[in-house]
Amino acid sequence: MLFRYGVVVIMGLSSVEQMSLLSELKALTVDPFTVAEEESISLELTKNDKEGVNASTIFLQDFVLERLQLVATILAKSVVTAYCEKSIVGSFDRIEDLASSLKERGRGL
Repeated sequence: MLFRYGVVVIMGLSSVEQMSLLSELKALTVDPFTVAEEESISLELTKNDKEGVNASTIFLQDFVLERLQLVATILAKSVVTAYCEKSIVGSFDRIEDLASSLKERGRGL
C-alpha cells in the first residue's frame, strides 16, 4: 500500500521484489528522505480465535483485505511517528545547546 504521506507498506514480496518496487517508486519521488525509516513485522494466522500482537508478530484469524489494510495503516503511522520523533529529538538537542549558552554567557550561541 502506498500512503499519501509517502509511506509504502509491502506485504508478501520477496527481497528482490521489494527492491524492484522501491526502485520504481524512487524514480517517481520528489525530495526523498536521505535515510529511510523502516519497520518490519511478521503476520501469522492464529490457530485459535485469539488475535493479538507480540514483539515481532501479529496474529490474525484470516488474511482478508480489510484486516491487512488495517495492519498496513498502523505500520505506516508507526513509521511516520518514528520519523517525527527523530526530528523532534534533533530540535531539542539544538534548543538544549542554546539554553546552556544562555545560562552560561547570558546570550545565545
